Amino acid sequence: MLTQCEQCKKTYSISVDALSQKRSELLCPHCEEMLGRLKRFGNDFLEIGGKKKRHPKFILWGIGAVLCLFLLAGQIYFFEKDNLSQNPKARGWLQKICLSLSCELPAYRNLNDFEVMYGEFQLSPENYYIFKAVISNQAKFAQHYPHIQLNLSTFSGENFAQRVFTPKDYLNSEANKLIPASKAIEISLKIAVPKQKVGGYTFELI
Repeated sequence: MLTQCEQCKKTYSISVDALSQKRSELLCPHCEEMLGRLKRFGNDFLEIGGKKKRHPKFILWGIGAVLCLFLLAGQIYFFEKDNLSQNPKARGWLQKICLSLSCELPAYRNLNDFEVMYGEFQLSPENYYIFKAVISNQAKFAQHYPHIQLNLSTFSGENFAQRVFTPKDYLNSEANKLIPASKAIEISLKIAVPKQKVGGYTFELI
């Protein structure tokens, strides 16, 4: 059989009897290092050497690869954190990371996670309209209150008035707060009677 020293790359012939000796006695006659891996013999390989020495170049390459991965992850977070933070699956992981790093994610905002549970538009005895709605945050995260676009239409269905109400219009001091996850809120707005008769209304969250 043939074996090769991993240190000096010298090739030697070795007998089966030598293989049965202690590994510490299998030294290279040229450099006195422990003999390494056997060259191919038939279709088999046989390990008879001691610990392999890692070349410094491979260690440096490994360190460089790890640093590149950290750099890539940092760049992805820096440039895509806003988009990733709005993804429900990714946000859960980002929250755990930010919890350990003491960082803060942008507020979650996804209109698809709001559910309109109730809506009403009626003329009050005091001669003004009252718009009421109940919306629920179905997301797993707290998010900002939405803007509300109210459309008034004639009896024929044509829109003749439109207005967007911000959270400040219907929440006052709570406008800067967030809606907790799985919480419903009631909205109530007073609307002045327009000159044209109101035949219907629609509203949407924007």
